[in-house]
Amino acid sequence: MFQTYTQALIPTLPVFGDDLTMWQSVEHTVHRPWFYVSVLLKEEDIVLRKMLMLSDEHDLPSLSEGIEDDCSIEYVLIATPAHLNGGSRWQLEPLEEVTAFVEPGRPYTLNYKVSGGHEYVYGDQKMVRDDHPNRQVLFRTPSC
Repeated sequence: MFQTYTQALIPTLPVFGDDLTMWQSVEHTVHRPWFYVSVLLKEEDIVLRKMLMLSDEHDLPSLSEGIEDDCSIEYVLIATPAHLNGGSRWQLEPLEEVTAFVEPGRPYTLNYKVSGGHEYVYGDQKMVRDDHPNRQVLFRTPSC
């Protein structure tokens, strides 16, 4: 979840339409992963890059399903807090895959695979197994 405050609002011109709101900054207070997605948009002979910030891995599948022919995901970076990545600060790394593990009556567990072979588990480490009956890949980077 990203928070914004009215003092960070950037006035926009009417030419951009009524549904666009621009902010100088956003705040992220929940210490769980978020995602920085590079999307390429092709318009005739021009390729534009749009950067999206997503606060929930469950938005990744709908993002890749909703891609049009003139649009593609270039890459996804995951921002992990220190308590998840084992370091002393947030880290931003290329994401390869997100897998959910679900068991009735228990919170789901997420496994994030990043480039370089590292994996981060958000939840119960014991649930992360290839033979888990309720294992679901939520997202895989297109180049993987």
